[in-house]
Formats: sequence, C-alpha cells, structure tokens
Amino acid sequence: MIWDIPEKPGFGWSSPFYSKSYLYMGAEDGGFYQMHEETGSFKKVFQTNEAFRSSPVIVNGMIYVGGRDHRLYAVEEATGQVKWSVPVKNDLFIASPVVLDSKGKAITTLNQVC
Repeated sequence: MIWDIPEKPGFGWSSPFYSKSYLYMGAEDGGFYQMHEETGSFKKVFQTNEAFRSSPVIVNGMIYVGGRDHRLYAVEEATGQVKWSVPVKNDLFIASPVVLDSKGKAITTLNQVC
C-alpha cells in the first residue's frame, strides 16, 4: 500500500477529482482537501461551515464544487483562493457541477445555472 486515507475528516460522499498529481475532494467536516498521489499528504484548500457531498470538477485551473452551505464555489487550483461563490436554491446540494464552456459557466443541477 502506498498510502491510506484517514477516517477523519469524513471522506466518502464526495468522489475525488484528479489533476496535476493531486486528488481533490470535499469532506464532512466542511473542509475541501487536496492529496498528493505519491505521498498521500493532505492539505486543506479551504473551509466552509457545512459538509461537501458534491464531487469537484476542474477546468482551466479552476475548481468548481458545491457545498451543503448552498453555495457553488470557484477556487483557483494553483493558489487555493476562492475566486467566487454563488448561492444555489437547492435544499441539499449534492449534485456535482458541470462546466459548460471555457469561460467557467457552470451548471449545478438541471434547473440552476450560475
């Protein structure tokens, strides 16, 4: 075994997304993490007050992920800086975002375009 994922902070709902030697995933503790594929080292990218159950998607260096705090986030992959977040009207945000174009237009569910 190369590495093992710790039980805490509660991974499992959010499927990881792979980019540039890192896996990106949200957790039940409200943290969004990156894990290095070879070393298994973890780094918290940013923190919210609610869990992540949406799986991230990365396009052109921007991470898009939805949280149970009813927000869709756009986070710079290189810096971990949240560039923007918008509220979504869903009661429980578990659908993974889909990026529609290279300008970063993202759709969160079939009826919510951001």
